[in-house]
Formats: sequence, structure tokens, C-alpha cells
Amino acid sequence: MFQTINADRDNLSKRVVAQLKQLMVEGKLRPGDKLPPERELAQLMNVSRTSIREAFKEMATLGLVHIRHGQGVFVAEPSLQVVSDQLSALVRVNLTRVKELFEIRKVLETQTVRWVADRAPMERIQELATTVEETWRQAEQGRLDPALAARRDEEFHHALAVDSGNGVLAYIMNGLMHLLGESRQASLAIPGRAARSVEQHREIVHRLLERDAEGAARAMHDHLASVEAAILRQFETGGERNGQADPGEKS
Repeated sequence: MFQTINADRDNLSKRVVAQLKQLMVEGKLRPGDKLPPERELAQLMNVSRTSIREAFKEMATLGLVHIRHGQGVFVAEPSLQVVSDQLSALVRVNLTRVKELFEIRKVLETQTVRWVADRAPMERIQELATTVEETWRQAEQGRLDPALAARRDEEFHHALAVDSGNGVLAYIMNGLMHLLGESRQASLAIPGRAARSVEQHREIVHRLLERDAEGAARAMHDHLASVEAAILRQFETGGERNGQADPGEKS
């Protein structure tokens, strides 16, 4: 399970940390598992005990392991931040995880807008509609750059989670929305993609203003499917599509 590390490379302790974190991400090291002793792990990885000791200290600081004197080093139960970091790593190393993340978003966010339609005060929905219309005007005027578009997109989805009236959902969504931050901005750099996303936000808000819970859920599902397709194209082509028009954009 443990791989040797090229001893002539710098930052050996960092490489130890990276390998152990990857094993945690892959589920090969689970919460409660005891790591091998320093001497044994140093031999397995072909590094010094000092590098292993430094790696353990760094991982303890990150909340990834517990160092119990006289007992050993154990994999910790992950906090929300650790889970977020591990999910980010999964997204980076496996394209399938991007699809799985969007499966989760489709489940959570379609239910989110149902709750907003049923529970949120109309003035909150109207405030959201005003913000979306302002963003739409910026898009029409060519003033919606990818960074601003990404920020407005995150704010839109976060506002919906808050207005759902479910505090746990808002907490979860706050973590999920950060996982695809860079990919979201890259996809929004595709000509027409930002305007298309805002147009889809307008449709969602329109359904919410009508208190149409199922219509809002369908609009959200279609929006997420569209965003997913754009992000997957970015991943699959290594960003080569940047600067090319969104296939879904009307000419």
C-alpha cells in the first residue's frame, strides 16, 4: 500500500503527507486505522524517520491524524473542512467524481428550490430576482467577466440554500459550492456560458415567484445538467475549449 519515495527529491515530509492523504482519499486508510511505526514507515517509503515524524506533525495540525503518545498515530475522523479538502482531491484525480458531485447537487438543489417555493417569504424571492436581473443586465452589456460571474453564481446558489429554511442544508452547500470553484470560473469563461447560466437563474427565479415548486425543481435540474456538461468539457479537453462558444448558446 505504501510506495517508496525518491530520496533525492526535496520536501520529503511533504511527499509523505501527500501519499498518506491520497490513501485516505481512496479509502485505503480509514478513520481509526493505526499507521505503521515511524521506523517501519520510513523503511517502506525509503525516507528518514525525521521525514516521517515531520509528516505526522503536519497531518496532526491539519486534523488528519491523532498522535497518541505510547500508542501510535491513528487516522482521525474527518471534520467538514477535511471532508471538503478530500472531495477536492477526488475531483482533481478522477473525472467520475465530478459527475458524482453533480448527482449530489441535483438531489440537494432541486429539493432546495422546492423548499424555497414553499417556505421563503416573497420579499426574499423578490430580492433574489432583483439581483439576478442586475446580473443579467451586466451580461447583456458585456460587463460580466468570468470571475464576477463565478462569484454571482455561488452567491445565487448559496442564497437559495439559506432561504430554504434548512440550516444544515445551507452548511453543506457552503462546502460543496467551493469544490468546483476553479472549474466553474473556467467554464464561465466560454463565450456565452455566463449569460446562459444567468438566463437559467432567471427561469428558476420566475418559477419561484409563481410559487411553482416543481417547475423550479425542473429548471434547477436543467441548469445543473447544463453546467455539468460545460465543466466536464473543460476537464476532458484540459481547458482547450476556453475561448470557444458554448454549444448550447444561441447564435
